[in-house]
Amino acid sequence: RMGGGIYSWGNITLSHNIIKDNTASYYPSGSSGYGGGIRAQSGSDTTIRNNIFFGNTSVDIDGAISLDSSPTIEYNSIIGNSAINTAALTLLVTTVFNSNTVTGNSATDSSQTRTIRLGTWTVYKGTINNNNIFGNTTDYELWNKNSEGTNDVNAENNWWGTAIETEIEDKIYHWVDDSA
Repeated sequence: RMGGGIYSWGNITLSHNIIKDNTASYYPSGSSGYGGGIRAQSGSDTTIRNNIFFGNTSVDIDGAISLDSSPTIEYNSIIGNSAINTAALTLLVTTVFNSNTVTGNSATDSSQTRTIRLGTWTVYKGTINNNNIFGNTTDYELWNKNSEGTNDVNAENNWWGTAIETEIEDKIYHWVDDSA
């Protein structure tokens, strides 16, 4: 099912919780399961703050958090979650993703795996600032799917597990990797 631990429809405030050891599996109809910890199909007033997402699993994408909204996600620990492609979460549209720790997450697919995926069918225009994003078992820590000509992604002052610019570049999939 979608949302192994929590499935929400509508605006929510989720704070000071431990969301642990949940699994998002396939629907009986065969559609994919998203969000091992939480699947939220909600509005722009959603806030996810001061939580721990640990040990959650998805049989498809978003081991910890799957959102169809533009929430504020701050001060969370997203640790040790897993999925086939996107180990931790997908950020859509104008999500504010600041001051989180994302580490120890893993993706199991043999193709391009990522810890955090930006946009898919939408253009990501949010902020990704002051986070610790490191030590995940994926090809890329940050995977930017925005197309050429869209706004730049604001991902400043994050710790990527290194201060070496070429190593940081290798952790981010973006225009340099695919100019389309």
